[in-house]
Amino acid sequence: MTNFLNNYPDTKYRKRVLYDMGNVAFGESWRITGGGGYPSSAAVPYLNLARDWFSGVVANETNGISAADAQQAQLGIMRTYYIQRDFGNLSSYAAQIITNFPPGGKEWLAIKLFDASGLSCQKKFTEANKEFDEMLATGFKGNPSYDGFLVAAADWHARISSSTGDEAGARRVVQMVLNSNCYDSLKRAYASRFQWLINQPSPTSK
Repeated sequence: MTNFLNNYPDTKYRKRVLYDMGNVAFGESWRITGGGGYPSSAAVPYLNLARDWFSGVVANETNGISAADAQQAQLGIMRTYYIQRDFGNLSSYAAQIITNFPPGGKEWLAIKLFDASGLSCQKKFTEANKEFDEMLATGFKGNPSYDGFLVAAADWHARISSSTGDEAGARRVVQMVLNSNCYDSLKRAYASRFQWLINQPSPTSK
């Protein structure tokens, strides 16, 4: 792609190619960090490149960039902040872009999930669980493309509640998932992760 831009510097598809290069750079950072699971100095150059290229993406059908591409670029910027554990910029950017997406939509859920996860990593548990509750309030749809975000929110929520001594809150969230119309394979995987909590007797039981 770099060769293409060098050979055709005046191409009207320059922004489109840079967007594609941003996706490649982000993909490499994701590979290096094991799926975004841990910070790595080796990933930093790729994350910086991805963020730079994503920042220049503006919807323009003539140049080959759709509105969906522009939205995905915004989500890409947010993900680079998360991988770098730059939670201050993550929260600021999430607040800036979330109004561009309809509440309850997949992109809205993704923004909420990354922001709340960042808050959790900073041990801002009250703020994080508030966002997870907002996500869960949208309801499961029996569609994995939506339910995956909600199960992830319920996973974080239950672990936070349990770790802070709120066993009732943790059990409430777990039961919410188990009683929902969540996609079956996601529900089974979730139940297996929280079997210890499901099997734990309620404090009021005798």
